[in-house]
Amino acid sequence: MKNYFKSLKSKILFYCFAFTIIILFIMIFICLITFNNFAKLNTIQTTNYNLQIAMDNIDTNVSAVMNIAHWASTNNYVSTFISSNDTYTTDLKFKKLAAQNALKNHMYSLGVDHYINKAIIYSEKGNSIQFGSSYGDRSDVQACISFPFFNKLKNTDKIEWIGIFDEPFYNSNQKKAIPIIQKISTNYQQAPLGWIYISMNTNIITDFLVPYDFDKNSTLYLKIGNKLYDISDRKNFIEVDTTLCDLIEHNYKKYKNSTYIEWNDKVGSHTAVFYTSNILGWTLIQTLSNNHFIIKNKIYINFLFLVTSGILLLVILIVFTMNQIITHPIQNILKQINRISLGDFSYNPSIESDNEIGYIGIGINKMSQDIQKLITNKIEFEKKQKNLELKMLQNQINPHFLYNTLNTIQWMAMIQKSTGITEIVSALANLLKNLSKGTDELISLQEEIDLLNEYCTIQQYRYAGLFTIHYYFEDPLLKKCKIIKFTLQPIVENAIFHGIDPKGTTGHIHICVTKPSKNLLQISIKDDGVGMTQNQIKMLMNGCIVNKKQFNSIGIKNVDERIKLTFGDNYGITIHSILKEYTEVIITLPFKLKNQE
Repeated sequence: MKNYFKSLKSKILFYCFAFTIIILFIMIFICLITFNNFAKLNTIQTTNYNLQIAMDNIDTNVSAVMNIAHWASTNNYVSTFISSNDTYTTDLKFKKLAAQNALKNHMYSLGVDHYINKAIIYSEKGNSIQFGSSYGDRSDVQACISFPFFNKLKNTDKIEWIGIFDEPFYNSNQKKAIPIIQKISTNYQQAPLGWIYISMNTNIITDFLVPYDFDKNSTLYLKIGNKLYDISDRKNFIEVDTTLCDLIEHNYKKYKNSTYIEWNDKVGSHTAVFYTSNILGWTLIQTLSNNHFIIKNKIYINFLFLVTSGILLLVILIVFTMNQIITHPIQNILKQINRISLGDFSYNPSIESDNEIGYIGIGINKMSQDIQKLITNKIEFEKKQKNLELKMLQNQINPHFLYNTLNTIQWMAMIQKSTGITEIVSALANLLKNLSKGTDELISLQEEIDLLNEYCTIQQYRYAGLFTIHYYFEDPLLKKCKIIKFTLQPIVENAIFHGIDPKGTTGHIHICVTKPSKNLLQISIKDDGVGMTQNQIKMLMNGCIVNKKQFNSIGIKNVDERIKLTFGDNYGITIHSILKEYTEVIITLPFKLKNQE
């Protein structure tokens, strides 16, 4: 038993099982404590959301009816009719008919005509029009004026809600109605010209409560103005005591963002969820019974028991599955690591799979392949370096013999006063001196330009007036940048022999040094010679075009390889050329000053 628990696999399985059991019991305990509040808040939020949907629909339609009252003050036909001084004339009839048609069309356009029992527009001069689902009667105007709340509502600047009343009209087929009374005036005449009365039937409310998901043990209330109605059956509006409204108002003042209240009485604890319309000021209230929460608690406990049992079974299954799928892959990985330590970097697909251990195997295979690639690249790098060193050795001549011979020639030229020979020999001696020190040395760009000028001095005597060379530096500081010795000379040599010389006329070579970015240096060597085709450029970069008869046989390809070996593959040479127009060689180097490491 002790030996069994020494293995890492056994410890992982044991601790995994024990940790899962502990966490599971802690989770059950915490969930049992917190679920009551969570279920309660969830129910309250759902109820408030349902109340909001119902109230928003009521808002939309009641606002449309309210719009009719505002429209009456702005419509030209209505204004013309109520301000008319005519009495029982043909002109008055036409004005009345136009106003009545305008009112009817506006109601139809808003889509709320079926919610309006009757609409009456009355002028202070005694003229009136009526429209609605109830037939009009001459006594209807007097019935409106007889309302106990008529004068109060008529003289207010905005619509006030006084609740639900019995419909007073003789021909009305509706028992309950919500009245709207508002004065009519115009922008240029503030004094009232008349008033409009709109009687809304209660269907404007109940139509949007019928689909509402309502608990039978709960009670649904609607507060309009200062009156509270029980509308639990979605048909009848039963006026009740407003104590609940007082509780809500007190709670809202105390907690501005609250959407529910709780209170206790002799019967027990109660919860009421409410939503108040920002447009109408009406409030929908629903009380929630404690039985609703108890039912949800029972459901949750049963669900939690099933989840707990399922988790325990799943943990047991996972423990046995892990025992089967961990040991073998780990053993294969250990064997592969031993093979790598013995120098076997071959690819092993058996240690790879689509899981965490398999990803480790993928990483080990990738690591072994990268090591093998690194060793191969190192061997190739050393081989290239040796080949370049061999080429350098092949190009070197015994410097002491050459110096002595050149000094003798220079002395004889001075005696004979041959200035040209003296300059050529001096330039050649300087070139050979620098060449004998090797071409891999990093020097400043200014020193490289000086070496190039020595070379050009020799070629100027050979090709008198054939070419001119021009320099441009974006910043004088660039002259201090590091560059490999004899980088420019092979390129300029190529420009002279293969570009300008075949052209047969005088040519120009432009050397432009710029700094395109913070850490980059670019040197452009452009000639106006015969140019090259894309195939010739490709052959040149592959080292197939090398003039071994000239002074320097290193070639452009070797210059490119030296740059890449020294600074990296991101740097080197690119060539752009158009046949019979120009050739431009661009050297890209890291921006490093001569005194920087």
